[in-house]
Amino acid sequence: MPTSTRAAGTNRKRPRHPIDHSARLGRVVQRLREEQEMSQETLADLAGIDRTYVSMLERGLHRVSLELAAAVAGAFDLTLTQLMERVDREPKVKVKPARRAQTKSPS
Repeated sequence: MPTSTRAAGTNRKRPRHPIDHSARLGRVVQRLREEQEMSQETLADLAGIDRTYVSMLERGLHRVSLELAAAVAGAFDLTLTQLMERVDREPKVKVKPARRAQTKSPS
């Protein structure tokens, strides 16, 4: 049986290049941190996470759980809803699939 790219119960296809919500969240977190003149280390301490995780979050390299997003929001004295409203207002980023490097065959 062929698999479908459509979600169950919908007629919508997946976008060709998905919107990267992780990158949008990362940009918002970095902007908030810099506006408050906060280091990654301080944010990590306030949110109860490792500093390297803050770095990866800001670069959009991790999908974030609701619990972690709430902890990060709390570090900025925001609710999760307030943080996500900022993410929703952030310009969308289209992610293009990675291309494979082409190798030359020996002549």
